[in-house]
Amino acid sequence: MDHKELQSQLKATISLASEAESFLKHVAEHRPLDAFFRGHLEYLAQQGRRNLEELEKATASGQDRELLNVERMHAARVVTILEQMQTVSPDDPGLRKKQQDLAAVQSELQRVTP
Repeated sequence: MDHKELQSQLKATISLASEAESFLKHVAEHRPLDAFFRGHLEYLAQQGRRNLEELEKATASGQDRELLNVERMHAARVVTILEQMQTVSPDDPGLRKKQQDLAAVQSELQRVTP
């Protein structure tokens, strides 16, 4: 994976974490139907798994190798968070912690973005 592709994947991971965090804010304020909640989380998780799959197949050299490994770790973390959220209800108090976890992933990835 060249540097430009890696940057693009990095932005995709940040964007996914941001979208998931925004969705959780919406859930907290508007209490959506369970079907909508689960359906959108499944969609986000699918996007995350697709992104992670691309990162796991990728290779990089030099400094990009370290960035690729960091990005893989955070992309996997986002997928894990999204999959864990699918097992709870929209009014679960633990969703606030997941929202904070997603914000932390975004911050960490933005910090390592060249």
